[in-house]
Amino acid sequence: GLVATEGPDVTYKLNEWHKCPTSSRIPVARLLTTWAAHQCTSKCATGCVGSKCWCDGLVAGDANRLCLPPAQCQQACDDHRPHNAAFRAASAPVCVGIDLDAGSNGCYLIGVDGVGLGERGVAIASVTPTPTNPVPDEADRRTVFATTGAHGFVAGQEVRIRAVTSTDPLVAAAFNDKTFLITAASGSAFEIALDTQGTTEVATGGVAAVMDTPPPCGLASAELEVDDGMHHYQALEGLPCTHAADFTQDVGVLAVTNRVQLGVDFILNPGEQGSIEVASANQEPLSDADGRSRDRLMVISCEGVCGVTAGAAEVTPPDADAGGWHLHAALHAFADAPAMANPLAVVAPVVRHRYVRYPNSYCRSNAVAVEVKAADPLKLQQALHVVSGPTNAAAGAVAGVSGTSAGLGADAAFTVQINPSGTVHSVTATAGGTSYVAGELITIAAADLLTAGGDPADADLVLSVQAVDLDATAGTGEFVF
Repeated sequence: GLVATEGPDVTYKLNEWHKCPTSSRIPVARLLTTWAAHQCTSKCATGCVGSKCWCDGLVAGDANRLCLPPAQCQQACDDHRPHNAAFRAASAPVCVGIDLDAGSNGCYLIGVDGVGLGERGVAIASVTPTPTNPVPDEADRRTVFATTGAHGFVAGQEVRIRAVTSTDPLVAAAFNDKTFLITAASGSAFEIALDTQGTTEVATGGVAAVMDTPPPCGLASAELEVDDGMHHYQALEGLPCTHAADFTQDVGVLAVTNRVQLGVDFILNPGEQGSIEVASANQEPLSDADGRSRDRLMVISCEGVCGVTAGAAEVTPPDADAGGWHLHAALHAFADAPAMANPLAVVAPVVRHRYVRYPNSYCRSNAVAVEVKAADPLKLQQALHVVSGPTNAAAGAVAGVSGTSAGLGADAAFTVQINPSGTVHSVTATAGGTSYVAGELITIAAADLLTAGGDPADADLVLSVQAVDLDATAGTGEFVF
C-alpha cells in the first residue's frame, strides 16, 4: 500500500501561464552565495564564457532574475527550505515556489518573510495505539494522538511528530521526526494509519507540527497573475503519489497507441502556414471509410508535458476561431501503400535505333511503301493523382464532369466525390478517353464541381496521369486519395 514518507522531498504543482507579483520574489542579495552567483545581470551583462552561463535568460535591469535552466531553478528552491542546514543559518525567506520563464533559462524564487511551510505547533497529550491488541491486518493498525484544545484537524492534512517520550524506545522511533497523513480527526484528536511496532504502551508528551500549505505566492493577498510567458511551480512538502489522497482528482484519460510513427522531426518555416503529415506505423488506415479521421493533433512547447500542457501560443491552428485544437481535424487522409494488390501492367520499353544520314543517296530496288497506322486509343487506368484541389466544395457526388487536358488527351469523363470537409474524396473515370500519356495534367474547372443546391468550389481540381493502358478494352477504375 501507499505509505508516509520522510525526508526533505518537495513536490511542485504547475500553474501554467501564471506568475506571482514581483513583491513575492526573493531578493538575490538574500539568497545563499552559491545561487546568488547566478544573478543574470552580474553573470551575463558583461559577457559569460563556459557551460554554466545560460545567459539567454538575461533581462536587462531585472535584479532578482536567475539565469538557470529549469532543473537548476528547482534545486535552488529546494536549497532554500528548512531541511538545508546552510539555509537555516541564513535569514532568507523559505522558498514556496518558482516563476519559470517558458521560453528561456530564466527564473525567480518565490518567498515572503514570515511565511514558511505553514507549520502549526500543537501540544500532544497522549499517544494511544488502537486496537490495544496488535492485529495482523495492517488496515486496522492505527494510532490516536490526543492534544490539548481544539485545533480543527482535517483528514488529509500532513503532520510531523516531534519529541514524543516513552519508556519503550520503539514507540519514540516509530513517530519522532517523521511525517504522516491524518486519516481521521475530531476536535482535539487525530489519527494516523500506523501502529507502534507491536507495543500497547500509551506514550505522552511531544509536539505535532500540522502542515497548512501556504498560498502559491506565500500570502493570500499575493494572488497569481496571468502571464503568457511564465509558468508558476508551487512547492509542496512531501513526495507525490505516496498517499491515497494524492489520487482523488481525475485529470484525464490517456490512450497509449502504436498506430502512428513517433520520433519524427517536422521543420516548418516561421511565420508561414505549414502542414504536418502523420504516417501510420502499421499501414492500417487512420481514417474511416468516408475518409474522416477521429484523431486530433496539438502542438505544444518543447518545455511542455504531453497530456498536461496546453497548445503552444506561438502556433495557431487554421480553425482556431472555431474552437481550437480539439476541432483541428486532418485536412486529408489517404493511403499510399508501398505495393498494390493488382500492380499495373508493365509496358515494354520502346527500342530506339540510331540512324546515319547519307545525303543525296539511296539503295536501289529497296524502296518499300510504309503503312501508317493510327495509334491505339489510350485508356485511363487506376493511375490518377490529385495535384491540387478545392478545400470548401459542397459535399456530395458530381457526375459526368469532363476535364481540359494540357496534352493531346480528350473525351475522358469523371464522377467526383466530395468529402463533408469540402475536399476531394474520390474520382471515378466513367469514360476513358483517348490519347492520354503519363505525366499529362487534366484540369476540372471549379465551376463544374457543383453539387445540387451547393455553391461552386473555391479552386480547380488538377489531376496527373501516372500511367496509361495501351489496351483499348481496359475498363475504368475508382481513384481514392
